[in-house]
Amino acid sequence: MLSPVELRHWMQAHPELAFHERGVTDLLCRELSFLKGLSLLRPLETGLVAVYEKLPGKPFTLFRADLDALPVRDEISGELVAKHVCGHDLHTAILYGLILRTLEEAFRGNILFVFQPAEEAGGGAKKLLDSGVFDSFSVDSAYAMHVSDAFPLGVVASARPTLFSSSQELDLHWRGCQSHITQPEKGRDVWKACVALEQWKTCCLEGKEDGFFLGIGQVEAGTVRNCVPEKAVMRMTARGKTTEILRRGLEKVQQAVREIELEHGVEATLSYGTFYPAVEQNESLARHWMKEFGKQGKAVVCDPVWAAEDFGYFAQRFPAWMFWLGTRLPEEPELGLHHRSFCPSDVIIPLGIHLLSHLSQRDGGVDSLSSSC
Repeated sequence: MLSPVELRHWMQAHPELAFHERGVTDLLCRELSFLKGLSLLRPLETGLVAVYEKLPGKPFTLFRADLDALPVRDEISGELVAKHVCGHDLHTAILYGLILRTLEEAFRGNILFVFQPAEEAGGGAKKLLDSGVFDSFSVDSAYAMHVSDAFPLGVVASARPTLFSSSQELDLHWRGCQSHITQPEKGRDVWKACVALEQWKTCCLEGKEDGFFLGIGQVEAGTVRNCVPEKAVMRMTARGKTTEILRRGLEKVQQAVREIELEHGVEATLSYGTFYPAVEQNESLARHWMKEFGKQGKAVVCDPVWAAEDFGYFAQRFPAWMFWLGTRLPEEPELGLHHRSFCPSDVIIPLGIHLLSHLSQRDGGVDSLSSSC
């Protein structure tokens, strides 16, 4: 039987990008199929849901781990390669270890172990939920953890009411009229529209005071050096501290674009890519578990982050709580997620299994927490 540490090392040796996690999905299916007490569901081509049910008719606790690696530029070749630099290999190994412990201890309860594809790109959580795989289950609590070297080893850190921000990818296509650069009055310069939007962003959004942020990551325009470009595209990401704040912020962006269109005589088309809702915490679960882990001296309250996480889709549907699990050993530098050298020690795996096992032992649903909080 594959151990959790061996599973992690296999994933590091065979990293797979979003919606291409076939190898690890097949491996999990093979290993888990030997275990009695589980039923396995594969609603998508990649990813897996393992069902453990000992109390028919009672609600389930859901745990989610993510499977995908990230594209990272190789320092030597310069090519993009897949690599686990966000800790998903640890998340998967820990959840796999929780399954082994649950079966070993013959836990009296109901658990859904969710190995989700494509957290990093494409909204794998939404696709999994839209598949209907959870429609026949009553879920009273959903949990996810994310490793981070921003915190010392074993520390549990979380925030409420929101841990991760809401995110929206958007592309803005400008169309003007080409002319020679010495006769700009005969054209309609899309560069001026790009600059106008950047100036608007700097004046109106700098500092993120209102909980909304717009970042311009890529601009493409022009074909030759001596002509005013007739086309341009700005690839952007917007973030909001809540999903509602994101919605209101995007309305401001749309209004600014309309004003720039009129001022510079250009045409604009906005198209929208991947959307992630904010990870908004269930108040009862958050208060209860921060109190419980606080008794052990392991819990710290952290600030919400501007990063996005598609566990927000689970939080929209089920009472949910998500937390950071610290990985930094003494004397280790803080690298941060997605750093090419981010690779925490295997010692975090048994710690993570222990923490998730503690979460799985809760009796009763969210309503039963109210009186204890």
